[in-house]
Amino acid sequence: MRKYKQLKHAVQLQKQLDHKYGARRFHAAFIMALFFCLFFTSCSNSPGDSSSSSSSTTRAGNSTHSSQSTNGNTTLTITRTGQTAGINETAPPNDHLHRIYNVYFAKKKVVGTEVFFEPIDSAHPQRDGQNNLITYDSILGKTVYLVLETRNLTPNEQIRVEIQSESLTGNTNALEVMYFNASRQYTSAQTLTAVVGNFDALNNNTGACPYTNLADHSHRAIIKLQLRPSTRAIFDEWATRLGTTNGTVQVRVQRNRGNCAYGNSNRETSEGGTFLSSENQQFRVVNRNFFDIYHGSNSFNFNSNTTFIKDGTRVTMRRRISRVENNTSDKVVYYYYDLNDNEHILCQRDIVTVTNKRRVATIPALHLRGRLLKTISYAENRRLGEDIDAIRSEIYENGTLSIHNSPTGRDRWYGNQPGSSKLVSMEFLNTPLPTRRVNNYIFEEFNYDNRGTRIRYGFMNTRRRHIRMDIFAGFLGALAQFSQEGHAHLIVSQGFSFEDNSCFPSAEHVNGNAGDLNYLSINENGERTLLSDASFDYDNQVIFCKILIDYGFQSFRSEYFSNRVNTSSNDNTNTLLPNSVHTTNPRHNHHLHIYNFRRISNIYE
Repeated sequence: MRKYKQLKHAVQLQKQLDHKYGARRFHAAFIMALFFCLFFTSCSNSPGDSSSSSSSTTRAGNSTHSSQSTNGNTTLTITRTGQTAGINETAPPNDHLHRIYNVYFAKKKVVGTEVFFEPIDSAHPQRDGQNNLITYDSILGKTVYLVLETRNLTPNEQIRVEIQSESLTGNTNALEVMYFNASRQYTSAQTLTAVVGNFDALNNNTGACPYTNLADHSHRAIIKLQLRPSTRAIFDEWATRLGTTNGTVQVRVQRNRGNCAYGNSNRETSEGGTFLSSENQQFRVVNRNFFDIYHGSNSFNFNSNTTFIKDGTRVTMRRRISRVENNTSDKVVYYYYDLNDNEHILCQRDIVTVTNKRRVATIPALHLRGRLLKTISYAENRRLGEDIDAIRSEIYENGTLSIHNSPTGRDRWYGNQPGSSKLVSMEFLNTPLPTRRVNNYIFEEFNYDNRGTRIRYGFMNTRRRHIRMDIFAGFLGALAQFSQEGHAHLIVSQGFSFEDNSCFPSAEHVNGNAGDLNYLSINENGERTLLSDASFDYDNQVIFCKILIDYGFQSFRSEYFSNRVNTSSNDNTNTLLPNSVHTTNPRHNHHLHIYNFRRISNIYE
């Protein structure tokens, strides 16, 4: 009978996995391994041994599954592509006490029409898109869910919630946070009310809750909040106090009426309970700048509307990107929220603050350039096949001299200007250049592929691989949207800016403001393509241009053209790509110049 119950438990576990990650995602062999593990455990321990345990680990590709059974309660951890989730993380005592047995911060995970919650804390570490371990759990200002697990509490019972962080405030008073209310607005609150079985926190921007498994969450009280105060001044105070360290956040909860047991306590009390206060499970918050990027059809995007011109028509839509600036941090994190509102931690970048530049006609005499600070050679890149216009850059105190790769070519001076720009590097892969070679002149640089979201780009014949940090958010969002709409094209860039804000030989690329992209090919491989080529993918190029516009790129430089040899009939007569300016000096028949990026508002504006 005991073995039968264990097998039944394993089958139930499989059903939970199917609900959480999709049917047939895990092989029956895993369940059988779990059953045999439990079987041998029951044989090797006496019936009276209350500490019997078993574990099983299997690996396939980048997936890890582990299980443990203790006192009849099962904990299962599944790690896929860097994401960790738990089922029955904390099993409550099987008694009749009114109980709040677990409280944790979480992020939402959606599979089909069902919603689940993944704990995010030190016991459930996360990884980013490059599979780097993240040593914190959230960022000051981020939106998170707070989940309260209850037992024997009736639906609509209210629970008083206070969030505390001595790391942020210097005291243990209730923290002011921005609380997502029933009107789908964020309002300031220090004392929050969580309601058992209430799902207002899961409503989208139309007021609907689209999930079909809400009954599975009927014992939960769920709060949606932003980890920030209502004013910029207080935010800056918190950020200054936090500095470069990991701060911790605790949660104090109390049943509004009647006594309650908290955690695994064996008695009910009127005093409330505190969670996330142990060294083994902490919720760690850090200072970072960050961007939240949304799929265009994500109904959980609550950003305000913006109006702009798209292919000659004035359109109004929700802003696709929001940001939180944090002046105490020199790092920025990019998050993407897909069609189903699943969160993707794309990457973290170091911010490089660089003096602005402008290309000027006259190269100053040597004594007017100031001290030589740095020389960057591109000889090795040219040797490996990159046809870079510059052979080297000489960075001086007063500007940058870019040296042409040909003795007969024209060198350029980029003089310092007032102000500065915040750049990030677009380079991610640390492998040698030859291993990143797509063909003789294209090198892959970024490849994120997880849960239906793929973002992939490369570079061709350029070392101009720095971009303004806000423009990078728009670039990532456009590539993600294009991919999620079913397009498999490798996007290849001919460059943005150098690390010093210069952009030889261009003028408009300075300060990370603009970039060049290869036109799309029907071969989808990023190859150099002319507007007149038979391989030019005109119809998908128009789609991509419109997506770039949606994500902030308001203007392009291209050329009027006609093409009767490619597969499209829509460019047979003289035509110009959407939002484009006809530019032939220099020629733009072999690349699309993207610029005039729309400003992204800060959350406090």
